[in-house]
Amino acid sequence: MRPDARFDPFVLPSATSLRFGLLIIGAAVGAMYITLWQVALLELAGVPSILDPAACSARARADAGAVPDGVLLDDYLSCAAGQEKRLVAIMLGGAPVWAALTVAVYAAYPLLLRLRLRPIPVGDDDPRLQRAEGDLRAVLGDRGRDRVQVLVTLGTANGARAFGAFGRYSVAVDSTLLAARGDSDLDRQCSAVLRHEAAHLRNRDIDITYLTIGAWWSFLVLLALTMAAHAAVVATARSAGDALSLIVVTLLPLAVAAVPLLLLQPARALVLRTREHYADVRAAGSPGTASALRSAFVAMAEGRPRESAWQRARSYHPRPRDRAETLRDPRRLARVRPADLLTAGLILGAGQPYLGTAGRLVTEGEASLGMLAVAVLLGAVVGVVVAAIVWNAVCASTGDPLRLGRCAALLAGGIAVGVSVPHPYVPWGWSSTSAAPVVTTAVSVLALWLTCLLFLVWSAMCARRWLSSSAPPRLACVLGLGCAGAVFGCLFALWVTFDGILGTFVVPGPSSVAMSLFSVGSVWPLPLAAGFMAVGVLAVPAQEARLAAAWVLRACGGVTIVFTLLVALAATATSDAPTLLALIVALTLLLAAAASAVLGVRRGGRGRAGVVACAAGAMACTAGFLEPAAFESGVWAACLGWGGVLSCSAALGNSVLTAYGSNGGLAALSVSALLLVCVPAAAAGSAVRARVDRRRGRGPGAWPGRPGLGHQAIAVAAVATAAAFVAVFHAGPVGEPIDAFGPEERRALRAAVVPGSTDGDEACQAVLGVHDSAARGDMSHESWSSTLVTLASSGDPALAAFGRAMLNGADHSYTRFFQLVDNYCSATGAPSA
Repeated sequence: MRPDARFDPFVLPSATSLRFGLLIIGAAVGAMYITLWQVALLELAGVPSILDPAACSARARADAGAVPDGVLLDDYLSCAAGQEKRLVAIMLGGAPVWAALTVAVYAAYPLLLRLRLRPIPVGDDDPRLQRAEGDLRAVLGDRGRDRVQVLVTLGTANGARAFGAFGRYSVAVDSTLLAARGDSDLDRQCSAVLRHEAAHLRNRDIDITYLTIGAWWSFLVLLALTMAAHAAVVATARSAGDALSLIVVTLLPLAVAAVPLLLLQPARALVLRTREHYADVRAAGSPGTASALRSAFVAMAEGRPRESAWQRARSYHPRPRDRAETLRDPRRLARVRPADLLTAGLILGAGQPYLGTAGRLVTEGEASLGMLAVAVLLGAVVGVVVAAIVWNAVCASTGDPLRLGRCAALLAGGIAVGVSVPHPYVPWGWSSTSAAPVVTTAVSVLALWLTCLLFLVWSAMCARRWLSSSAPPRLACVLGLGCAGAVFGCLFALWVTFDGILGTFVVPGPSSVAMSLFSVGSVWPLPLAAGFMAVGVLAVPAQEARLAAAWVLRACGGVTIVFTLLVALAATATSDAPTLLALIVALTLLLAAAASAVLGVRRGGRGRAGVVACAAGAMACTAGFLEPAAFESGVWAACLGWGGVLSCSAALGNSVLTAYGSNGGLAALSVSALLLVCVPAAAAGSAVRARVDRRRGRGPGAWPGRPGLGHQAIAVAAVATAAAFVAVFHAGPVGEPIDAFGPEERRALRAAVVPGSTDGDEACQAVLGVHDSAARGDMSHESWSSTLVTLASSGDPALAAFGRAMLNGADHSYTRFFQLVDNYCSATGAPSA
């Protein structure tokens, strides 16, 4: 299906399903926020806090000296982990409760509706029933008709109404609508009404309708319980002054809880209005039904009072005039609505830090795994919705620009507002830049806008290429949107990293931005983002994609072979090894950049910058993944000159495993460096080609060459494998290796300990410095070693025991250790000796 062909609104995910998905995700996130506010409310009422570091700290101080150092540290960490997991259960508990209530309403509502409709018994051979079944069969087919029961009512269905749950559906039809006409057939308008209800069944609107209703009522129940709890806390106040103080304190949580409800109501109405448009278009498959629906809409519009914007937003049925216009031009269903992008951003902005905090607690403080994994997963879900919106707009486009910059601003604005939602423990919001200087916040928001714009531009490009290819539209939709979800999730995780590092700097400046960007280049979602972006373009069954895939294989092979030869030559030289290695890396990057620039000049041009940039990114991912093996292969080749084949080969295997197993090693660094030079070089070459073509007054033309059989599949598999493996290597040993020091260094550190030589304040300041440095991505072992010596020398018995346990080789993550020791210091007020 080509984007300029006749628009079929049922090929891609419908706006009804997309808005329903946003509503469900938003309601689930809102329910979890309500639960967290309840925890804070219980603390106001005098209930002991669930997350209470002071309790664990007091227990550790009491046991210090009475138990071995390692046991004391294990008990303290176990106490903190238990509190965190209980808090996570409460943080996430609101969603299952809300989901259970939603399913209960979904199941009960059709049963109550059936009782209210009061259907009358009708025989199977009744001609009225047979005529109704004929209209249902015309839309549903014989197979779909078997799942639907026709009920006859005495005017209680208001014409006709479809309802049901769990795959069992009914269509209630008033007997007046089924009355025999002059020719013993239903007239056109009555037939159109029945076909409209059958279209709801064909579109799967019934489940969406009652789940939407259930989601809203369930959220209302949770909010009512929250308000009742707040009222109970205020009522138990000892005096009017205390009651007033509690009211002031609880105003913010009430507002935070009520805002989602106010947003869910128009969202619910929008879902229900949108489904009517799709049912009209589905029912209008036959010319007679289409004309009957138009006539009905004209009759409904006559004498209808003028509605305000607020009335239209709350209405569950669209205006007849809007229904007639949509029936005439179904492309209106695929328009990009600002409210959809803004809502998607709000949900992602409010949900990611909340769920990311839960993920960090579950992974015991490993933000690089817990928070980023949640960012990728939640961003992927929202990314599929946003990409589907873009795909629908591209499919229905008649050549008008999509204004992607404006769309990116809406999406980024929603995220920026969402991350500023207050919560009980940080009133100014989740984002680390929410309370930062204005310049820092502006830089973060600008980076977010660029991230969203990059994703939207890439999504629009993929949509045009996939929908113009020979792939079946539904298969193209599944593959393209699947890649889009992964891409947006990874890109969003990169912005989360950038925002988190940037917010740790007190004074913003170019250096803080540079360090934040450097941190982005060293996290595991980066190769995944580049890999999925490349795969989304290279996998298109089209000539350009096949030729680009063939270039990726050739360029990757050339860069890897040259790198291997350079390493082999350097290994046999007697010059300064670090200088030679730096020269080899520089030459390899220069070669890769030159190859990418040549690709852009030869095969780029107007409309092809995205393709050549993705091809360059694919080459960077694959070549970066192979560089550790290429490096060790070069060393092996040099080894053959003075050693035996067996001994050199044995050393090669161990070296390759070490190179790939140490926190991603050279592979992660190589991918980042190659992406940094190759993608801009390809884009610049494409821009040069476009400028030359414009001067000569010619188009880009067809790509020359004939790709070999299977090159595309091999390239796609190679890029996907490389990106996945580099990310896994990088994220596997999250944080730092458990044993950061060797036996000799540990003995030296233990010898440097002078018991009681430092007070608690000094030890806590040292831990705070390490903790802040780790937040900026600094994992220096030197700062760890000096801080461990300071802790072991502390006059505080618990801190000293913690330091001695780690110096003796306790099996704990250093990131986790310093984080919880910092909690100990905060809970005990940094005790001094």
